Amino acid sequence: MGDAGTFPGLPDLLRTLPWIPATIAAIVVNLLLGGLGRRFDYGGISGFSTTNFGWMAFALVGGIVLAWRLAGRPQSPLGAIRPLIAPVTAYVTCFALVTLSALIFLPDQSLAETVTTDAPGRSVAVAFLVLVVAVAVEITRLIARRVRRAQHGGADGPERGGGAGDARGPQHGERSRSPL
Repeated sequence: MGDAGTFPGLPDLLRTLPWIPATIAAIVVNLLLGGLGRRFDYGGISGFSTTNFGWMAFALVGGIVLAWRLAGRPQSPLGAIRPLIAPVTAYVTCFALVTLSALIFLPDQSLAETVTTDAPGRSVAVAFLVLVVAVAVEITRLIARRVRRAQHGGADGPERGGGAGDARGPQHGERSRSPL
């Protein structure tokens, strides 16, 4: 782990990724586009295009849910750059999967073309959307934490019985904030 849980290591990141919702999103998009739009024609460029939209949905949903999960971790001084983890993860995931799709569906297309046009073009769009949502999620969770602290007499809120620095301890009807 890193700075107070702000930066997950690779094993922690892999456990935190929302595999099931992201996979469901990819399957739904592939079935809708491939089934309804292309009549289940998954060969050549049609297959490549269809699976790319599925991978984009996978990376987008995965990135957004990952951003939400990461924003729930403790704040730290380095937490300001935490919203970059989800978009970078979404970018790398989308880039790798689009490249893999090109190798499968377009074996005659050069790898150089795939990694300089197709993969980054799709990955940048997904990463940008995830970044916007990640920043919004961080702001939302930060505001929620501050409001919760203010309501419960935390360091940022008004002093109430049992709040931070109150030697009286919890009063009638109040709960102790001690983890013990």
